Amino acid sequence: MTRACCLLEPGTGGVSALPGFKEGAWWVQDAAAATPATVLMSALRAQVRAPGFACDDSRVRVLDMCAAPGGKCAQLAGLGGCSEFASSGLTVEVTAVDVDARRVQTMRANLHRIFGDACPVRSVVGDGRSLDVATLEAKGASKGASKGVSAGFAGALLDVPCSATGTGRRRPDVLRKALPPTPRALREASRSCDGGRDESSDVAAARDFRGLLELQAALAEQCARFLVRPGGVLVYASCSLLLEEGEGQAAALARLTDESGAPLLSPLPITAGEVPGFGRAVTREGWLRVLPGCLDDLCDGFFVARFTRRGAG
Repeated sequence: MTRACCLLEPGTGGVSALPGFKEGAWWVQDAAAATPATVLMSALRAQVRAPGFACDDSRVRVLDMCAAPGGKCAQLAGLGGCSEFASSGLTVEVTAVDVDARRVQTMRANLHRIFGDACPVRSVVGDGRSLDVATLEAKGASKGASKGVSAGFAGALLDVPCSATGTGRRRPDVLRKALPPTPRALREASRSCDGGRDESSDVAAARDFRGLLELQAALAEQCARFLVRPGGVLVYASCSLLLEEGEGQAAALARLTDESGAPLLSPLPITAGEVPGFGRAVTREGWLRVLPGCLDDLCDGFFVARFTRRGAG
């Protein structure tokens, strides 16, 4: 797959009517939304170049969690065809997971449009909060690992369900609906159980927001503990401007420990050279905090953090 990009100007018209769309020559993706897959594959290319890299039967297994409608896994598959992998005799194998069966069907149709019958992506319906490698293999997502190679994925991309406040540039209604709950509403939501007729809209919103944060944390921890192999790379991302859904979740990931009490993950800082055009968005922690004003106001807001699973691969 040849990698290139172009900018669709406002007023271009229906995307599906543009030349090459139906033939799968290209797909639409926000510039900021392309950064998580970019930094994941950048890290994997660096690992491949390092001495002693091991993989499963010449397969570099990559997971895209919460993958529908498929833009990021298409990008992962496209980047997997780069020379660093091919020259090393390696094939990138992408597994895409989403909990919604209808969205998975849409994703499969999108991927078939792009790749045809030779689609390099395996798609699976499943709840990422309870999936592990064995369960995915039972679902036919991947063949078993080779002997001597740690079970799990060499890389995983988790773009979590979130408030989507980063898309407010083109969807202003999201900002009105997704304002962070007040501390008082959060406290009341934590004290109440199932809600009720007398529950205020603020408390109901706080309950929903708290549930969203718990979902994000559960997905992230499951990926870190049970899906990424030792030595593998985990990228956490959200299209949110809220600290709780970005920096807060990344900090929680950094605090995870293994059975011995040692840190489970190590930070793998993102560098400006890996994200052309977004260098100023790299934070001192090595995270990426993209605000909608980047690129002359032509991109969404996004947060990205990258880690490696401690231990030998």
